[in-house]
Amino acid sequence: MQRRLSGSERRQLVERLLERFAAQVWEVLWNRYNDRVKAEDAFLQVFVVAIRTIRRSEVQTLPDSVIERCLQQVEAATVPHIDVGEALDDSHDLDDWPESGETAALPEVAEAAIGVPRPLLVRAVQVMRANIAFDEALRHHRGPGFVRIGAAGLALVGVGLAVYGGFGEWQSVYGAKLSTHVQDKTAAAIQFDSLPLKLKGLYSLAQGQQVDLTHATVGAGSLFLGSIQQYGNGSYAIAVRRYPLQTPGSLATPSRRYALAFVTPVVSGVEESAWQLSNWSLVAIPGWLVLLANWRAPGGISDEQIYSLLLANGRSALVKSIPQQPSTSAVVAVGHGQIAVQSGMYRDGAWIGTPIGEYTLVGRSPAQAWTEVRQIPAAFGFMQGPSVVGDGLVFQGIVGKPQRASANSGSTWYGINLSGQVTRYQGPPVDGQPHYVAEGASGTLWWLETTPNAGRGLQLTMAPLVKSGGTAKPMQLQTPLQQFSTCGSYVLWVQSGKGGPEFVIAAVQ
Repeated sequence: MQRRLSGSERRQLVERLLERFAAQVWEVLWNRYNDRVKAEDAFLQVFVVAIRTIRRSEVQTLPDSVIERCLQQVEAATVPHIDVGEALDDSHDLDDWPESGETAALPEVAEAAIGVPRPLLVRAVQVMRANIAFDEALRHHRGPGFVRIGAAGLALVGVGLAVYGGFGEWQSVYGAKLSTHVQDKTAAAIQFDSLPLKLKGLYSLAQGQQVDLTHATVGAGSLFLGSIQQYGNGSYAIAVRRYPLQTPGSLATPSRRYALAFVTPVVSGVEESAWQLSNWSLVAIPGWLVLLANWRAPGGISDEQIYSLLLANGRSALVKSIPQQPSTSAVVAVGHGQIAVQSGMYRDGAWIGTPIGEYTLVGRSPAQAWTEVRQIPAAFGFMQGPSVVGDGLVFQGIVGKPQRASANSGSTWYGINLSGQVTRYQGPPVDGQPHYVAEGASGTLWWLETTPNAGRGLQLTMAPLVKSGGTAKPMQLQTPLQQFSTCGSYVLWVQSGKGGPEFVIAAVQ
């Protein structure tokens, strides 16, 4: 029995398959569907089947039987075609394509693939690579004999990955259970002192057990916990576990699991292997999870990616990519069903901010959900540390505008409403500690701060966010915290309890 092609061997076939078959496949599918979106969708599915099922005996000659078999499998698949993106325009120029590393052959592919939309070829490369990475991830955990391909089990998810059996296999790989037990705890056991908080979730953790609050979010009556796996080929996969908000609750068995693979950026002049994932996060908005990934490459180059994941069925897509050079930057904030994006440019010794784009996710196709709502004027400059609130954004400063240096004086924060009107707020002390924004159920804005507490953990301080010149008395939680995070109107922390660590989720009132 012939050994299955390795991931490295299949990556070398990506451009060869496109150069050999792209024009032929596109002609067949266009004649079959006479609909661009459907034809593009099927085109990507055909080449994912091809890169995952090609036999070693077919590699050298790439006979027509390779693509004929894939066309038949996609057409006969019992799963419906999944929209993987809106109709791609042809405005992309070859100068925007990568021209080094594994994608050096793309111009030759375009020359051979006459009539195929150029952006579709780039998308095909990304999708094929992502599926190779996903296969390697599964094989890494289950062994080389695990991955079995069948077109009926194939579903394309944006430019991300293919999954099996409605994420069942992915769940078993990445859904490691937290061995927690539920103790008899009530809301009365948790003390908030004078802070305007209401208990929403309480989970007991085993001694020494940790939850990663930097990759946790709350929404739709649920808690979402994310984790990441990195593999030797530089690919990254995200697993998300969903739990109901309960007091007390259990983290032993999630109510649902989701999965997503990050796609390595494609930027001209930057090899795929040069990219490193700098940080990532997830935020729940109604009906969706939004995942943000920041990639960095040598020379001060970076890329901010935005992914959408539909909670109803787990499908996901890369919906926005924001490449950045050393003289440019971007900030993204998510909340209240909105995604705010602002780019900044360093010019003549100062940072200039573009208008703030406000977007949302609409529909049930993740790749087509990205929808612009409005543009907000931003004559003030470039936001620093923005958060989405009910009537606009709050941000913790303006890039290039220094805060007052005194540790006893408050910083200046800013709010901007949907029409572009800016308000100055009296922020927390300028003390170098982490600062957060929360919006209470009453609409009141709060700043929050955690400070080290004499070796006893972190102490939480919060106060209403008042306009400059006003005063507000800070309030403190006396219970020392081990971890702390915020998410919209929720605060999350881990504290010591009588029976072990306690994971607390509270809503700001």
